[in-house]
Amino acid sequence: MILAEAVLYGDKETSQKWGISLRSLERWRSRSQQDEVLAAFVQKKLEKLQNGWADEAPLALREGIAFLRRAAREGDPQSPDQVKAIAGAVQMLAEITTMKQVIDARFSAQAASAASKSY
Repeated sequence: MILAEAVLYGDKETSQKWGISLRSLERWRSRSQQDEVLAAFVQKKLEKLQNGWADEAPLALREGIAFLRRAAREGDPQSPDQVKAIAGAVQMLAEITTMKQVIDARFSAQAASAASKSY
């Protein structure tokens, strides 16, 4: 798992997270290049980590939106920096919402088309 994380997050961040030296990480990586079983294990863990982000996205979005709500309520409307930050975040949310609606509409149209062709 550690070698897979190093691929995604970098050696420094991974070694700090796990409390290991960069040299240990380098030795393990070298060993994985010579050991097919270890290399396959690392690849499997890497794929799991890469695919796992989609599972985390909905929760991260909800937390981000909750933070944005709090910031909008508690922020200083006289602060140009805060207003700019909130406006930028709201713009991103609006774009994401629009993209979701477009994707939903396309999938709906494709499903309707497929259903009509099956009859």
